Amino acid sequence: MHRYLYSMEAIVQFFIEWGYIGLFLSALLAGSILPFSSELVLTVLVQMGADPTVCLIAASLGNTIGGL
Repeated sequence: MHRYLYSMEAIVQFFIEWGYIGLFLSALLAGSILPFSSELVLTVLVQMGADPTVCLIAASLGNTIGGL
């Protein structure tokens, strides 16, 4: 279990470092069959000062495309 949490933390950190593109990709994963929480990436990016409107657009597009 500990190894899984470390892996998820590293993946989330990767998406955060990529900014809006990382948010889009995390939402794409979350919208697909893979279980992933893009909300965490969204929250951290907004708290770091990213534009909330652009974040919502990136997350919405990624989630929509991931669900197709």
